[in-house]
Amino acid sequence: MVRRAACQQLGKFASVIDYKHVMSEIVPSMSKLTKDAQDSVRLRTVENCVMVANLLKPEDREAKILPAIYALCKDKSWRVRYMVADKFPSLTEAAGEEKKNRHEMINIFVQLLQDGEAEVRTAAAQKIAEVAQLAGEKLTTDKL
Repeated sequence: MVRRAACQQLGKFASVIDYKHVMSEIVPSMSKLTKDAQDSVRLRTVENCVMVANLLKPEDREAKILPAIYALCKDKSWRVRYMVADKFPSLTEAAGEEKKNRHEMINIFVQLLQDGEAEVRTAAAQKIAEVAQLAGEKLTTDKL
C-alpha cells in the first residue's frame, strides 16, 4: 500500500527536484517499482516512466528508462499491459525519436495488438491512429 502510494507521486516529485537527484534517487526507485511483486504497483509506474523520461537527457533516457518501458510492455499481468496499451502514444514519445527506439516500440505495439487478453487488444486498437502518426508513414505501412 505504501509502495503503491509512493509510486503514484513519484513522477510529480521528480519534476520538482534537481536532475542529479532524479538520476541518483528517482530513476533507481522507479526501476525497482517496475519489478514489484504487486501488479497494482507496476501499473502505476507506466505514467511515471513517461513523466521521468521527459525530464531526462536522451542518453540517460535510453540507458535508464527504456529498459523499464520495455519490461512494462511485456509484463505478465494483463492489467499492466492494458495500462501500457492505453498510454502507448505517450510512452512512444517518451522513448524518443531515435529510429531504433521507434522500431522497438512499434514491434511491442504489434504484440499488444495480438495480446491474449481482449481488453489489452481493445486498448491498443483504440490507439492505432495516434501511434501511426508518431511512427510515420513508412514504419506504419511496414509494421501495422
